[in-house]
Amino acid sequence: MRPAILCAMRSSASLSLLAGLLAGACAGGRPPAPAPAPVDSTPAPPPRVTLVRPAPPPGAVARPVRILYGTDRAPTGRGEPWARYGADPGELEVGVATVTLPLDRSARPAGTLPDVPSRFGRRAPPDPARDVVLDRVAPEPEVYWDADVQQELQYDSTRTAVVFIHGFATDFETAVRRAAQVAADLPFPGAMLVYSWPSRGEVGPVAYFRDGKAIDASQPILRAFLEHVLERAGAERVSLVAHSMGTLLLARTLKEMYDARPERRFDQVVLAAPDIDTTTFRRSLAPALAGIARRVTVYASRNDRALELSQAASAQARVGQAGPGLLVVPGVDVVDASSAGTSDFGHGYYGGSNAVLADLRDVLRGVPAAGRRLERHERNGLPWWELLGGNR
Repeated sequence: MRPAILCAMRSSASLSLLAGLLAGACAGGRPPAPAPAPVDSTPAPPPRVTLVRPAPPPGAVARPVRILYGTDRAPTGRGEPWARYGADPGELEVGVATVTLPLDRSARPAGTLPDVPSRFGRRAPPDPARDVVLDRVAPEPEVYWDADVQQELQYDSTRTAVVFIHGFATDFETAVRRAAQVAADLPFPGAMLVYSWPSRGEVGPVAYFRDGKAIDASQPILRAFLEHVLERAGAERVSLVAHSMGTLLLARTLKEMYDARPERRFDQVVLAAPDIDTTTFRRSLAPALAGIARRVTVYASRNDRALELSQAASAQARVGQAGPGLLVVPGVDVVDASSAGTSDFGHGYYGGSNAVLADLRDVLRGVPAAGRRLERHERNGLPWWELLGGNR
């Protein structure tokens, strides 16, 4: 039977689809091509723009560094930038501080923070060509502060914010100046934040006791500040760097946050010269830190005279002490930075040693300990690391 007759015999309403195909065959054509898939008309996201920080103008002797701060220090009512906040406790306040650093490296070598100039025991006018100067302190509403943080994030392709928490015997001015020095000497391209709790900025047993009480009161306010940074400041990564007694404030706060919501929220957590007793850290703080951050790094030293005094006062070893009692725990990269030297009582090496700064820079970039300039050791089957070439 010929195809034309077959097509006529098979044509029916119940076989309309088959009839259509055969009709095409009868006419010598092909079955119709399927309809093209719809085209996605959603525009592609614009490429990420990373800004380049403007260079200082010709003839400048210093360059400005912006530090985004949060503090629970009460304002003093004074107009000088260095005196804007005192040692009395207050409510959370945020703002922007500008610190100028000398461009001449011979005037301020990397890893150094010159003392505030003084004459006959009184503050002297600073020289921007030689001094690290807290030039401006401007409190502002949170919505404007968030926009300022986001502006600083545009200078970093990873959109990382680092929050620095200072230690014992540190006033507001010193905390901000140190944060600017570390940001410049790393160097760190993203948003550098500092949280300043109301340390009295004084040394001695009484001042140490008072600062210890101050961190207890600051803990809920630091938590509110960190949650604000995570949720509203626009950073894609948030890392935390704390020093000395500030590590205890941070570790307690992070444990509270982890107990409330046991999930990873921070990138790097760095504890430099931590003034925390080893038993508390091992039993309760270290597991929480390891759970809330992608990596936890501890810097310790056997030359830390300040922690020796803390151990003597408390009768408990400190996490920041190296040597035979170096604490090694799971989930924490412990780095023995004893080679960094003994300046500043062997306690301020995190910002004063170029080797520690170089290692810290790699930590904030996410480089694991095995990929850095460290020597691996083991204790009880757990690794710990020794900093190489740490003397300046």
